[in-house]
Amino acid sequence: LSTITVEECNLDRFLDEHPVLTITVLILNLLAASFWGVTLAPHLHILSALCLLWWLLCFYRSCLPRMSVGGAGLFLMDLIAFGAVNLHEAQESSSAALKAVFRIAACINFTGALIMLIGGIWFCRQNSGSGTLVYAYTVYGYLITAGAEKTCRGGGQLITENTLPWPLILSGISQFLPAVVVLVVGRRELFGFVSRRLERRKERSQLDGAFVAELMSSADAQVGC
Repeated sequence: LSTITVEECNLDRFLDEHPVLTITVLILNLLAASFWGVTLAPHLHILSALCLLWWLLCFYRSCLPRMSVGGAGLFLMDLIAFGAVNLHEAQESSSAALKAVFRIAACINFTGALIMLIGGIWFCRQNSGSGTLVYAYTVYGYLITAGAEKTCRGGGQLITENTLPWPLILSGISQFLPAVVVLVVGRRELFGFVSRRLERRKERSQLDGAFVAELMSSADAQVGC
């Protein structure tokens, strides 16, 4: 989303025009939410699974709601559910240090979800209800929050258990770092950088020149034209 002109895109229309992609995304997310809801106490991901199941029924009845705003809402529900998981882990843990780590991780989840909710409502009002833009910035907020939560848990494990959980820390950094770069640099600037790099490629210039030459060679020359 950071390398395209989001203002000119309509995510809801795109998903309506590609039903196979839409139903595939819904089913994959339903399976993931169901798995987390069964395996992770206190099982709040079941709520996300029920919402996705309702979406599938709406899709079947051809009355699908706005996927962009609904998808943003699912990201918020996911953060709240993982925050509840962290609180449950804090209650179950016997170590005071781990309790503190899990509680900090839960605070990150809940704070991120609250900021995203307030920002989404404000942004939707400022941009005439553009679901695509709300979804884009919700994704950025989700990646930053989830990445910070994973990095916090990895750092806590390093402090309390003297082990370095590289997969957890690298996963967290890889989630929040690109989103932070986008928010710091700016979406428009990043889009301009990518477009300039693509337009200045030597291979692209050669292809464009060959295409123009082929058009000129196939056209009939006429006087006055």
